[in-house]
Amino acid sequence: MPPSDFQDPQTLARRESQRLAWWAERGIWARLQEKNAAAAPFVVAGGPVDAQPVLSVDAASTRILQDVVAKFRHLSGRRCDVLPGWSVHGLALERAVEQRLQEENADRQALSPEGFLERCRAYVRECNGLQEAELQRWGVWGGGAPPFWTLEASFAARELRELAALARQGGLTRLQKPAFWCPRDQTVLGEEEVEDAPRQSPSLYMAFRAGPELAERLPMLAGREVFFLVWTSAPWMLPANQSLSVNGDFEYVFYQLGERVICAARTLLAKALAEVKGDELVKKTAHLRGGDVETVGFEDPRRILAYASGEDLEHLTYQHPWLERTGRVVLSPQVTDEVGTGCVLTPPEPGAQGVDLSSAVREDGRSVELLAERGALLNEKTDTVEHPVPHCRFCHQPVLHQPLDQWCIPMDRALEGGKTPRELALEAVDRVRWLPEEAHGRIRRALEGQKERGLGRQRRWGVPLPVAFCEGCDEALALPEAMERVADAVEKEGVGVWFRTPVEAFLGPDVRCARCGGSAFRRGTEVLDARFDAACMFPAVLERWQRRAADLCLEGVAPHGGWFLASLQVGAGIRAQALALACLTHGPEVSPGRVFPVETLRQQYGAEVLRLWVATQGARQDPRLREDALAAVSQDHAQVRSTLHAALSHLDGFDPDRDAVPPEALLPQDARIREQLAEVVARVRPAYENGEFHEVVAAVGDFCADVRSTESFDSLPEGTARRSAQTALYEVASTLARLVAPLSSFTAEDVWQALPGKKAESVFLAGFPESVGAGVPD
Repeated sequence: MPPSDFQDPQTLARRESQRLAWWAERGIWARLQEKNAAAAPFVVAGGPVDAQPVLSVDAASTRILQDVVAKFRHLSGRRCDVLPGWSVHGLALERAVEQRLQEENADRQALSPEGFLERCRAYVRECNGLQEAELQRWGVWGGGAPPFWTLEASFAARELRELAALARQGGLTRLQKPAFWCPRDQTVLGEEEVEDAPRQSPSLYMAFRAGPELAERLPMLAGREVFFLVWTSAPWMLPANQSLSVNGDFEYVFYQLGERVICAARTLLAKALAEVKGDELVKKTAHLRGGDVETVGFEDPRRILAYASGEDLEHLTYQHPWLERTGRVVLSPQVTDEVGTGCVLTPPEPGAQGVDLSSAVREDGRSVELLAERGALLNEKTDTVEHPVPHCRFCHQPVLHQPLDQWCIPMDRALEGGKTPRELALEAVDRVRWLPEEAHGRIRRALEGQKERGLGRQRRWGVPLPVAFCEGCDEALALPEAMERVADAVEKEGVGVWFRTPVEAFLGPDVRCARCGGSAFRRGTEVLDARFDAACMFPAVLERWQRRAADLCLEGVAPHGGWFLASLQVGAGIRAQALALACLTHGPEVSPGRVFPVETLRQQYGAEVLRLWVATQGARQDPRLREDALAAVSQDHAQVRSTLHAALSHLDGFDPDRDAVPPEALLPQDARIREQLAEVVARVRPAYENGEFHEVVAAVGDFCADVRSTESFDSLPEGTARRSAQTALYEVASTLARLVAPLSSFTAEDVWQALPGKKAESVFLAGFPESVGAGVPD
């Protein structure tokens, strides 16, 4: 008989803990692996999980589905090796360690670089332990392969050899490209590390005095006080400002505003005039039938003294509002006519003139006061604007978007073989079996539109980017042979060897700068992007297993712009091969660091409901984790458990070896149940194989809903009719238990242990049902 609390949802979490202990005591997972050890392996790869105390949504989903695949393959008699990985580098981890140091009142600056790195390593080990325990509570048993860590010296060495191979083929270059820069964390950010957030910012219209050469280009303005009308919502950029940006395609006008002549984009002038002080034509009263209405933004065409294109303004100079500094006008296509004046502050380069941008951000108020004191502020200093501003997802502070020199994989530059990284990656994509099929189109579109991604981060925690710079002319050197020497040293001494060894030891004595012939160099201080770490899982792990590719890769939809995309660029560029023969994408696209309130939810609903929620995401249009979504899954799961409970409740006194009725002797209603059950088996196996786990849930749920109201589940008669019904009910319970075991592992084992008669010790040792039959493997 089933346990008395079998149907009570309030006891699920407690029963799950008991079942986890039961499996561990008997070594069920190890015995299952040993049982299939001689079978051909099915290798499942997935993106490395970020090191953080609580699993993120996509990481948890991936590990659960890897567990589902592994259990299904093992139940089917196939050895399955899951390659679990841990991505331990990145800004999120550094921020967490810095936060902990702050809580301990420890001085971050007092720590040596190696001391800080050791604190990071300790935090990684702590997070790993927490996540492993959390995964076990989710019913995840683990894989057949030892986990890999991007922290390992052997992994870092392999990653550097991949970088050297890319550089040798012409796949590494230094470009100036627009990038997000976080002033707080002093590093470049990837697009997935930035999010828009509403922000109430100062709205400032400022007058920057134009230089004398303006009169030479536009003689009609000679003798007049001419100013560039500049709008900004980021006054903290003013202390480091050295240039103004205009759009070369815009038309600009020079407009008489009081004693000043201001320069602004023609399309933005009226809006700007509505905001600034000192012009009687800014506001007028219109007399309408319903009353007087004040209108804004009128301009007087008679006050337009001159016109110029943006290109005409290039290289003109201006005077900084309060500093003894002359700036220059530059062209930028990023200047838009949506807001402002068409003249914008050019974001300063990180470290420009020694300015600490993270400090400047906190000094908005002082900059505004200086503008007002010098008469350069044309509107009220209390004016504000609410607008979406790019923010760092780690420190939640505004970020800059500006051109920066970055190391990149040039997507459209031909490599040694004649094809570009983009072409090679697209060819590799076409050779992968995509589950579902529409994922193929998504990844192709992502690759076709992929821009060059910066490989470097201006941090210390990570695998070093082993490049050098000429002391004489700042020319960059990326030498493959030097990278190989660094890789050899890292394998023996760890990544710190790059920072403590003279760079000449890696470059060699005869290296000279190609530009100036100099022989003195300094080491680069950047580390490789954590996504590049993850992309190098392919060579570092699969080659260790002597595999050119995994059989299956499971990941969330996020890799269409993340690590999986990077793995295609790296792997395809070097060996024209994707990391997996098939790829299953699933679940919601989420922000880095977004997590489940997993412990609370697990206690309320049980791990099994959360596992089923993950499995059903392939069929849902709105895959956010919400209370109502979990409640719906919980209700559907309760229906299945209720059906299984009813079937088990009628098996009192039934011994399948002694009492089972042959299929041909079953009563019609019982034979029909058996036929329906056979249809479920035929539907479920291909659903597992194709990664359509929501189909498994639907098939079982539909069957339970259909048969629950049949006569066989009512009070049973005596004699032959009773044995016929019990035979059908026994087949329902024993078959469904094995069908749902990969997904609903706890329920499956509960049902299996309640089955009468001789059987395997665990449902996971019983095998996956090929067909319906009363006999159960032992």
